[in-house]
Amino acid sequence: MNKRMSRRTFMAVSGNGALATPSVEALAQTPQPQSQLMTNRITKPVVIASANGAKSKDATGLTCVAKAFQSITSGADVLNAVIAGVNIIELDPDDDSVGYGGLPNADGVVQLDA
Repeated sequence: MNKRMSRRTFMAVSGNGALATPSVEALAQTPQPQSQLMTNRITKPVVIASANGAKSKDATGLTCVAKAFQSITSGADVLNAVIAGVNIIELDPDDDSVGYGGLPNADGVVQLDA
């Protein structure tokens, strides 16, 4: 019978839990594809955003997520790609979360995410 894996263990063994060190037992519970060794893994880029990341568009019609993904897959630095995506929302006057159209925070300052 398969044992259930906790979220903490899942994050640790999937590479997203950079601060956690997985135990041997946790690694044994993780499903591993038989065709790939841990050293031969191919990492695929993933871009995650809040709901407005799929609404605001730049002059070419790309959303924030699409812009960041396109930049990453074309070989750009990941940080620069994410900043380019976030800049699209910051420049959108119709988005009131951050940037040009943003509403001030509790201190009365309009924040930028990039």
